[in-house]
Amino acid sequence: MSTAAIPTTDLQSLAADIVSAEFHAKDALRGAVHCCNDLAAAERCRRQHALMMRTMHSGLRALLLALLVQAASLFALFTIGGWDFDSAPGAAAAVLAGLALIDLVQYAVYILIFALLVQAVLSWVNPYSAVAPVFDAMTRTFLRPIRRFVPPLGGVDLSPLVLIVLLQVLLIPLAHLRGLAGGLL
Repeated sequence: MSTAAIPTTDLQSLAADIVSAEFHAKDALRGAVHCCNDLAAAERCRRQHALMMRTMHSGLRALLLALLVQAASLFALFTIGGWDFDSAPGAAAAVLAGLALIDLVQYAVYILIFALLVQAVLSWVNPYSAVAPVFDAMTRTFLRPIRRFVPPLGGVDLSPLVLIVLLQVLLIPLAHLRGLAGGLL
């Protein structure tokens, strides 16, 4: 039996086709793996987005509930104090909502000041306490911008002190605003 001689160019072309097919198969496999990773990443992104939206909605619901509770407590306090809301109920409701909002902002500032003080004391007494990460998480967002401008002095971080002073300054106009809004009733 004689075998027909295959021309060299055909062999080279066949080898090139095999290498090309192998390369394309590997490329397709890489693309499929990348696509699976992209799909997994997209699914993770979708889940994180859904969790963030649920958290945001529950945070807004909690804020609205706190606002309503504070407005109801102010209404009860003013009613006990003898205020008459029948003459202008719409204006009274707007003023109560404004007072409730101002009160909630003041409470949030007081809570932040408390967290800063506890964090400062913990950093001096026991920086590795179990509750230190909780207070750090509460204050980190507010301290980060200040730390860009206020460098540590001799290894002591002064940014909590600067933030406490700024928050105290913020409380002054809030108190005046509350006094003005309270005077409208």
